[in-house]
Formats: sequence, structure tokens, C-alpha cells
Amino acid sequence: MSIYLHTYILDVPFFLKNVRHTGIEVFGNEYTFSMDGIITSKPKRSGIGRYSKSYELESMKLTYYEFSEILNVLGKIYRPNTYNFIYKNCNHFCDDLFELLCGKRLLHSFMIYSRLGKFFGNFKNVAMCGSINTMDITKDDKNMYICALRLSKSILKKNKNIIKKKTILYQNKINEDTNHNFIHQPSYIIPYNPIISPNMYCNPNILTGSTKSSKYEKCFNDFSTNTYNTLYSLSTTDGFSFP
Repeated sequence: MSIYLHTYILDVPFFLKNVRHTGIEVFGNEYTFSMDGIITSKPKRSGIGRYSKSYELESMKLTYYEFSEILNVLGKIYRPNTYNFIYKNCNHFCDDLFELLCGKRLLHSFMIYSRLGKFFGNFKNVAMCGSINTMDITKDDKNMYICALRLSKSILKKNKNIIKKKTILYQNKINEDTNHNFIHQPSYIIPYNPIISPNMYCNPNILTGSTKSSKYEKCFNDFSTNTYNTLYSLSTTDGFSFP
């Protein structure tokens, strides 16, 4: 599955005309970072700036559950109200997310402009992504990113060693059956989860009787807590199992 980088033209002073707002498209959604934290929208439909150009980056082989694990850890770094034009902006988020998904960094020339903010002081909406926060990257953020890198390398190494591709389901996008278990909104904020490994819940109406399909990944919503959880293994015999 391909990863795309979408860029947007911003309404900024002429000396910052080459600054771009960026978002990463994966699994049929576009992810970016603003003062609201990690947000998602339809591809090329970000509410920040005017769409300019898209770049096809790399292909990845991750399940949606593995991607969610990586994004959950990254969400602990890119928290709401921590946007910083110098240290933590949308370009930094896309760069970090791309590295965690593919093990590589973004090399596009416009990425360097995210460092120019230090010359212009603190002012609001310099990149139309939100107010500037003068807080530097904390030690906890750095340690959390090290954990994210370790998780990413572990997942990428495991998937690389799998010979038969059919042992893992690679979804190009979330199908209608999966989307049925999520709340639909044009744009929403990724839930902030204080733990790395989510608890497992299931819908009791689904796990009645035997399961006819083979093992597959499926997301369920725990309606009592309104929290997104994952049940990702079902057996082909009577009953079910968790790996």
C-alpha cells in the first residue's frame, strides 16, 4: 500500500511563501498535526490551507492494527495544545510518522522551512496550523519517540521476515464493514490513549455461535465507554481466540 504526502499553500508573509502545510495519507485517510493534536480528514481535503500537490512516497506492509499502535504512541508526543512552529509542527509530524512507517525520512526541500520560525519570534497562526507554543520538546517526548522507534522497527522487522504474504492482511483502506463500528465525522481528533497496548473488547452480539470466516482483523467499538478497541483474531472453529 502506498503512502502519500499532500501539501497545501498557506496564507503567510511573502518571505515564508515556500512554507507548506503537510499531511500523510494512509489507509484512505489523511493525518496531520495542529493545535488540536493529531487530526484526520479525507485525502486532499484538509481545512488548513489550499491544496497544492501530492507526492507518492513509499509502499508499506502494515495491518491497520499495527498502524494504530504506531499512531497511538506518536499521539503521546503530538498532543493537543503542544503545537510549536519551531520544534513541533505539521511537517515534523509527517516526517516522524513516515519514519515510523517506512524507516526513512522525508527529503523534500520545503521541509527545511519549518525551522525558520526562530527568526521571527512568537506570533499567532504563522503557519495557519494554530497558535505558537514556546515550549521546547521535552525529555518525555524524546523518550516516547525512542519507544515509538523501537515499536516501529520491531513491526517492520517482523513483517519483513514473513515469507507468505497471506499470513497478514494488508488493507488498502478501511472497508464499509469496519467503518460501521466508528463514529463518522468529516474531521475528528485521534483519541488520546494513555496506554500503548489497548485492552481487548468485543461486541457480544457478534460472538454468538460459530464464526464462519478465516482469521482476520476487525475493529469493534466498546459502546459503553465510547472507546475504540481492537479484536483482531477469530478462529475458524466454534468459539474465538485472542493471539
